[in-house]
Amino acid sequence: MTSIDRVSVSHEEALVRELRADPAFAAEYLQAAMEDTAGSSVLLIALRHVSEAFGMAEVARDAGIKRESL
Repeated sequence: MTSIDRVSVSHEEALVRELRADPAFAAEYLQAAMEDTAGSSVLLIALRHVSEAFGMAEVARDAGIKRESL
């Protein structure tokens, strides 16, 4: 059996890369999540994506809270 290189990435992986590359987009992404009326789950998922993009410690520091609280 031969190994095949992945030629595509998941949607989440592509999103995290885009958020990392464009902080203004990341801010807009979080703003849209805060305005979503579907409930807190949308915001929590958006926070997870941004945290993956920029690092949990850095996001917590910028938010002025402890990493564990984030």
